[in-house]
Amino acid sequence: MLEVLGIHVDSTIKIDPDAFSGLDNVNTLDFTGCSRLELDIIKKAVNGSEKVPKLEKLILSGLQVVWSGLEIDREFSRCLTGKPLKSLDLSKTRITFFYSEIMQDLNYLRVLNLSKVCVNHFTIPVPTYHIHHMDLDISYSFSNKIYNPFATNTFANLNVLIDEESKLRFLPLIFAPQTVNVSNLNDGPDIRLYNMKIQIELIAKTFTKEVISRQNKLKFFDVQIDCDNFDTTSVELIDFSGNGMEYFHPSWLTCLLSLGHLNLNDNNLNTMQTEHVEQFGLLLNSSKRLTYFNLAFNQLTDVPEDFFMGSKNLETILLAGNRLTQVRFNLHHLLFLRYIDLSNNYIRILDATSMKQLDTLIKDITPNAQIADTRKMMSDYSSGYRKVKIKGNPFECDSCNLRYSIHWLVSTSLTESTPSELTCKDESGTQINLNDAVNVIKDICERKKKIIVLTTTLV
Repeated sequence: MLEVLGIHVDSTIKIDPDAFSGLDNVNTLDFTGCSRLELDIIKKAVNGSEKVPKLEKLILSGLQVVWSGLEIDREFSRCLTGKPLKSLDLSKTRITFFYSEIMQDLNYLRVLNLSKVCVNHFTIPVPTYHIHHMDLDISYSFSNKIYNPFATNTFANLNVLIDEESKLRFLPLIFAPQTVNVSNLNDGPDIRLYNMKIQIELIAKTFTKEVISRQNKLKFFDVQIDCDNFDTTSVELIDFSGNGMEYFHPSWLTCLLSLGHLNLNDNNLNTMQTEHVEQFGLLLNSSKRLTYFNLAFNQLTDVPEDFFMGSKNLETILLAGNRLTQVRFNLHHLLFLRYIDLSNNYIRILDATSMKQLDTLIKDITPNAQIADTRKMMSDYSSGYRKVKIKGNPFECDSCNLRYSIHWLVSTSLTESTPSELTCKDESGTQINLNDAVNVIKDICERKKKIIVLTTTLV
């Protein structure tokens, strides 16, 4: 029973208009790489209720790129009307015209892939109810005709009003699909937004759950949004990773009351930590529902003591690849924390304060703890469900003073790695595993005692 039909031909081909008649069980048509196959031929081959009536996925990636650009209009969408099409892939194509009105004919569409697409002209107006159930990917794409804010690298002291008369009135529509991926759109200079305020007077509601904007060179994001009329409670995930970002205004997150997942990985927020200390400390203050936070690879040398106090529902904290030397931030209030990644930092020795902070993760839950399911949480604690990843730090074991740090690392149930998987540097500069380090440290301490005794005897 044929369900997937793939045609991958780089040469000129013709498809009979009735070629797909009778293919009642085919749910996927894949024309990836058919650079010389014309869209008009495909339209004729799928047009009609008797042709691939169960079609759910149409892949046109790289179609017709040798010839003229594609025209994605109502004629195209009406050929697919009546079919349960859920996924349309137009990636890696050149599109002459893209009419957003096609959504009115594609009632079942859930995924629209426009990544790596060059669009010459497109229309914006389309009611949000046609697209609020979709995942939209326009990463790596660009348009020749739209105003490009990335043509300059700096915007400062701007007050932007978005109302019915504004040229930017279509912007709220960007946040209609469930997932919006706008990664890699900026191939120009770094983007720096200073003291920028956006006021939205359109009464609008987002349906978007996930906003992904990776690798757009968004270096400085000093943006405040007046969201009184703009309901953004649907947003659950923000991914601004890989931008080299130096500043991220904390007040921007106050609009995102349902935010559960924040990814700021691979940026340079150490600049914010050192130059805007107070605002960096307030970054998560309004993120009450946050469960996942990724601040890995940001060159951070410190995390404020009360940095996570406003995000008591955190389950995962990723701080790998920074320059932390100790654990100075409070963890005792994070009753739902399951995993914290401190790997590949600059921790040479865990001092008493760091060990105390980490030990709060294995303390008993008191009867007064106000959590939904105390029995389950206590069971999770007793089974050692909380883990700390600490591998890849330059631990040292060349001094008797380090014995408490090594003992903690060997004896704790928190670390994800076993003592034999963790290493430290001994007196000769050799990396040894922590099991061996226990005896090495013991010998160093015994040697020190002998020296003290001998010195005392001589005196």
